[in-house]
Amino acid sequence: MEGRVARLTDTDFFSFHAKAGEKLAFNVMTARSKAAGHVTISLLTAEGRRLAHNHSTFGTDPYLAYEFKEAGTYLLA
Repeated sequence: MEGRVARLTDTDFFSFHAKAGEKLAFNVMTARSKAAGHVTISLLTAEGRRLAHNHSTFGTDPYLAYEFKEAGTYLLA
């Protein structure tokens, strides 16, 4: 997935499907690619309930690993 920060309060949403028991990792590379700004990453249910969140793992770049308990559609913000 690829997103672009257009302004300070910009949020990009990506919808995807995960299977029960599937493990996925999400790695945002802003500081490591010398892009300006500081970002966070949130994993949400399709209804918008937050399951996980991270704001800095690799310097200021967020990283999130998650094992999905239920199959369904999810959002990454």
